[in-house]
Amino acid sequence: MPVRIAGIGLVLLLVTVACGDSTAADPALDPGGAAPTSTTQPSTASAAAADTDQTGDATDEPHAEEPWSPKTIGELIDPVLVVDADFAAGIPEGWYPEIWMKPGDDQGEITVGQGVRFTGRGGSTRSGIMTDVRFDVEDHTHLVLSARGVVMEQGLAGTGWHGREAPLAVLVTYVDADGTEHVSLGEDPTIPTAMFFRGFTALPEPEMINGVEVTRGEAFTHQFDLMALDPAPATILAVGVEGAGWDPRVGEIYELSLAAGW
Repeated sequence: MPVRIAGIGLVLLLVTVACGDSTAADPALDPGGAAPTSTTQPSTASAAAADTDQTGDATDEPHAEEPWSPKTIGELIDPVLVVDADFAAGIPEGWYPEIWMKPGDDQGEITVGQGVRFTGRGGSTRSGIMTDVRFDVEDHTHLVLSARGVVMEQGLAGTGWHGREAPLAVLVTYVDADGTEHVSLGEDPTIPTAMFFRGFTALPEPEMINGVEVTRGEAFTHQFDLMALDPAPATILAVGVEGAGWDPRVGEIYELSLAAGW
């Protein structure tokens, strides 16, 4: 009898398998089995189906957007070069000498070395070069300014009065979305019309305003995403490079780019 029962059990088992009952063989459905794992990403259709209800209509829950964070020029998607200047041969076409962001004679303070050089000639002076841009950037999510230069000599520590005096500095004037023109470089850097300004110094001081520390005699590259400003630019008016402050001071700019993108 035991032999016959075993035989019947074997027959039943074979019949079960032949009928295609695979419930016990599927670990996802077997309470005692391990859950299946997969590294395959869901297809687009599957992902879309996950965002619909049982009637097939899209759910009302909005998709979470990634938080904004600044980018470098190399990280931009579909970049547009607003400004692309190489100063190896001197002041490029379309640029002009300026004093306090107005066209003016540089009094011999601007010369040419490996790039355009800004040198103090006694006292506390200011001179530089600018180019008019007039470019709308409101539809872009990023706007990166990149400057490559060097601070060769410096006597005044820090970046002077409210960051306005440095051997080498870059500036951008612009209009924001509300129509306010940011064209001022006054004693108060927090005024609503303040331009973007960064001075580079080899003699840093604590709590510098608009100052960036660099190493004397070593070329540096500094990038800043202007869309981090509050309010952000909507139209770029002009871009400039300058040197200012008491003698001795020597700075050079080699390259400057301004690129908009996503």
